[in-house]
Amino acid sequence: IQTGLDRQYGALLYQRSLNQERLRFSRFLSIAVALLGAIVASIALWWVIRSFNKPVNQLIDGAEAFAGGDRQRRIVLEGGGELDGVAQAFNRMADEISVRQAALESANERLETTVADRTAELERLLATLREALEAGGLGFRAP
Repeated sequence: IQTGLDRQYGALLYQRSLNQERLRFSRFLSIAVALLGAIVASIALWWVIRSFNKPVNQLIDGAEAFAGGDRQRRIVLEGGGELDGVAQAFNRMADEISVRQAALESANERLETTVADRTAELERLLATLREALEAGGLGFRAP
């Protein structure tokens, strides 16, 4: 009986060592898969952030250039995407601002021309009035 028990005890010890080895391997495999998953997730996150930051930076650069006086600056995003609509709206706004600015500059030039013409006309009238007052001898003297 003792020999049979020793054999069974030996078999149990062997099974136990196999189970412990399988458990160590399973732990190692779990850690390796978790690390690989973390690396893949990090790379994917880096790619997503990079692909989102590039068009955002293009939008910011275009807006800052336009605000700095570059009225011809338009934004063209590479690859399209969600921010393409924002870029198109910015470009429409920039076009509208440029058109309105040109109209204001034109109106300002016309106004300056009109003021200069009226000033010249008033100076001629004033000169004529002075001459008439001095020639008329009504006792008025031009200042």
